[in-house]
Amino acid sequence: MPKKEKGGKSRGEGPDDETIDSEIAEKVRFLLNTIKKPNGEPYNYREVEEGTHGEINYSWLWKLANGQVNNPGIQALKSLTTFFGITPDFWFKDLKEWVAEQTSVSNDEQAGKGENLERLALYARGLSAEDLEIVINLVEAFKKRNEKQ
Repeated sequence: MPKKEKGGKSRGEGPDDETIDSEIAEKVRFLLNTIKKPNGEPYNYREVEEGTHGEINYSWLWKLANGQVNNPGIQALKSLTTFFGITPDFWFKDLKEWVAEQTSVSNDEQAGKGENLERLALYARGLSAEDLEIVINLVEAFKKRNEKQ
């Protein structure tokens, strides 16, 4: 008979609610720290509330990001998906897997850039956190400049 773990689940039955909650919290924190406003700054909880037209309350979002909300619901995930401009599969895949898919060089537009992107990633591995932030800001500045053209 399978051993019961925390939350009453047996081993092999899949993740328990606590694991899912921590994964969602990690993903919300990832979005808040990674998806930037046009000025390059991260969004705060109130800005997400404003950007979702009140569909997501800022204090509830804080609780979600800190693993204090169980089962955020499909509408909340839809609102966050729309606000951050991500694909819905973000919520159902492992975060590292999703990031790898988003940064992979697979389409024709990127075909000539693959080697250079790989080199950039390799060089970035050896940088300090401060230097890496400078590189990220530089890339974001180039992206903004190209969007205006």
